[in-house]
Amino acid sequence: MRTLAFVFLLLVAPGLSLTAGAQNSLDEARAQYEAAAYEEALATLTRVADAAPANRVEVEQYRALCLIALGNITDAERAVAALVAADPTYVPSSSVASPKVLSMVADIRRKELPSVARRLLDAGRIAFQGKDLVAAEQHFGLLLKLLDDPALAGHPERDGLNTLAQGFVTLIAAAAPPPAPALDAERAAAASTAPPVAPAAAPPAAATTAPAGLPEPAAAGEFYVPATAIEQRLPEWEPPTTTIARFEYSGRLRLRIGTDGRVTAASIEEASHPSYDARLLEVAPGWLYKPATRDGVPIESEKVIAIRLRAQE
Repeated sequence: MRTLAFVFLLLVAPGLSLTAGAQNSLDEARAQYEAAAYEEALATLTRVADAAPANRVEVEQYRALCLIALGNITDAERAVAALVAADPTYVPSSSVASPKVLSMVADIRRKELPSVARRLLDAGRIAFQGKDLVAAEQHFGLLLKLLDDPALAGHPERDGLNTLAQGFVTLIAAAAPPPAPALDAERAAAASTAPPVAPAAAPPAAATTAPAGLPEPAAAGEFYVPATAIEQRLPEWEPPTTTIARFEYSGRLRLRIGTDGRVTAASIEEASHPSYDARLLEVAPGWLYKPATRDGVPIESEKVIAIRLRAQE
């Protein structure tokens, strides 16, 4: 069984290095495993896991090796499951793993990856709704990579998850701010030598504040009328799969409406379903409103539209 020492690849992520004490303990566990002191190695690995939870991949691979060597297949499978959760892209090399171990890992990955994929979807959705586009892009990028994994081939949820992930990727690209224009060398030099400009004094705080971008509350004697729809046709909800069609989704679309009643900007305030949200952003610029007015004078305004996609029988 000592030939299994090379079954599991070393997959510690860059930037997650062990502390000196934890590294010593891991080296000790590795030496104990090589000496066939499997029980002692497991006890050492427990201390390493407590000291450095970020290095779960390396810890769990040696835990699994020890458990396999002891013939404790049930706990070894749990260790491999923890390893897959720590690094869902983990696959042992066929050049160093026995067919039995390869089969065990493949079976566990087929079992565990669907729940890992759902967790990535949830994490990406939460990051997107919190406007953390970098984290959202990372979650959905890893999700799409997993969905191409042979372990998920033929899984009933695969197509639906792929559609959701692709839709969110489209929304992230649409929501990303445009890159700042680069200064040429002469302008950059001038900017670096120009004296600093003192910031303008902030206006006094009002007793109440309106949501960002909305018209200020009407003062005494003023009469404010919000924008009303002239043409606001929502796209049909066409679920991409029968599984998705069984669920209900809700969200919010925020519009900025100009003084001519046309939509000047649209953004997803709360995601409903990414494929539908992308369609909303396509059609919203064509909507038309009677503009908001203050004392009869047209003004810019914002409008939030609640979206509810009903489940289909």
